[in-house]
Amino acid sequence: MTLVCPYLVDTGMFKGCRIRKEIEPFLPPLKPEFCVTQSMRAILTDQAMICTPRIVYMVNFMKSFLPFEAIVCMYRFLGADKCMYPFLAQRKELMNNNEAKGDV
Repeated sequence: MTLVCPYLVDTGMFKGCRIRKEIEPFLPPLKPEFCVTQSMRAILTDQAMICTPRIVYMVNFMKSFLPFEAIVCMYRFLGADKCMYPFLAQRKELMNNNEAKGDV
C-alpha cells in the first residue's frame, strides 16, 4: 500500500485553490501527469509514501521534532491555512448565480 501526498494539483476539482501569492512562483500547482507518474512509480516499487513535490517531505520531517505551534505558523506563512478560501468563494458565487437563475 502506498500513501500518496500530493501538493495542489492543477485540475478542475479544486480550481481556485491558491497559496500565498508571494510563495506560488516557487511552489506552483502540479501538473496531473506529473502526479500520476510519480504515484505510479511509487506504487509499482512498493514505496510506503510519496510526497510531491519533494519539499513536502521536509514538512513531514519537521513535524517529528517541531512543536505543533511552529508547524501551524509555517502553514500560515505559506498560506496553506487559507488556500481554500478562493475556491470556496468561487463555489459560493456559482451557487448564488444558480439560485438567482432559478428564481427568474
